[in-house]
Amino acid sequence: MSLSDYTILDFSKLLPGPFCTKLLAEMGMRVIRVELPHWPDRMRTVSPDIDGHGFAFWMVNRGKESICLNYRKPAGKKALLKMIEKVDVVVEGFRPGTMAKMGLDAKTLLKLNPKLVYLSLSGYGQTGPKARKAAHDVNFLAESGFLGARDSNNLVSFPSTQVGDLAGATTAAARVLGALLDGGGVHLDVAMDRVMRDWMVLPCGWELAAGTPYKPGTEWFSGSGPFYRLYKTKGGRYLAVGALEPQFHLNLLSELGRDDLVGKPRKTVERALERLFASKTLAYWSKKLADKDVCVSPVKTLAEAFKDWKPNGRAPRIGQHNKSAMKSLGLSAAEIASATNSA
Repeated sequence: MSLSDYTILDFSKLLPGPFCTKLLAEMGMRVIRVELPHWPDRMRTVSPDIDGHGFAFWMVNRGKESICLNYRKPAGKKALLKMIEKVDVVVEGFRPGTMAKMGLDAKTLLKLNPKLVYLSLSGYGQTGPKARKAAHDVNFLAESGFLGARDSNNLVSFPSTQVGDLAGATTAAARVLGALLDGGGVHLDVAMDRVMRDWMVLPCGWELAAGTPYKPGTEWFSGSGPFYRLYKTKGGRYLAVGALEPQFHLNLLSELGRDDLVGKPRKTVERALERLFASKTLAYWSKKLADKDVCVSPVKTLAEAFKDWKPNGRAPRIGQHNKSAMKSLGLSAAEIASATNSA
């Protein structure tokens, strides 16, 4: 089977689950969103709008289909269960126990469809003392040590994107692929809190090895050395230098005409490069080093980073594919009418 042969029913809302299925849709899988008529995804209405949708909803739901039915009512649930017999993956992102209250938990649906991959993407996992605890991205960042290990000035600040949500979603997508490769028939329990702890692998590993508290900005992977850090250029913009390996930082010094810095103390090299990069603009350095093997990049604005980005597909209106999607999953016209008219 190719990835385009797989179909996902996605019950999730907000960012983590929809981003997970966005990744899978981009790989070729068919994703059908399932929404209740009285409880649509609130991201649909978060302004500003793009193409009639809230910007966040539009970003992660392009290319998907949407069905709207009240699966809390008998007719809607009957139709939903019939569709679940035909699909390969179910994704849900509710608090643990919510799907069970509706008779849509993993144990029930795996009996109905033994090859189903059932993904539960939650904050703290399906079991344990924190399973039912309410949380969002910032909570996972806080509890994983991510926010507490930001920079050498001990400044705690929000990152510019939802790292915990997106990390959990990416891990979840990988686990879905692995489960399908193994033949399905499994309940995947992905906790964003645990994923964020995994993502702290280098700071955590350093602290375990050193036996002393990790201090951001003092290690090679957090900007402590002259060849892995940001440099301010003339005009106030920044250049990112990632020339960690000897071949890269030797190439960089050569391109800069500063071979005399080879073998010099770290602080000597750092101060020299600070003065050098500050003497010219970001545009100058970007052009000079663009095609050189030195691991140097301009720190771009969002507008610059997405200048050539051309999004594909459109986000679905709620219930836009009721007839076509349900018919393709084995429902008759009468069953579709009964399910969608059950408010």
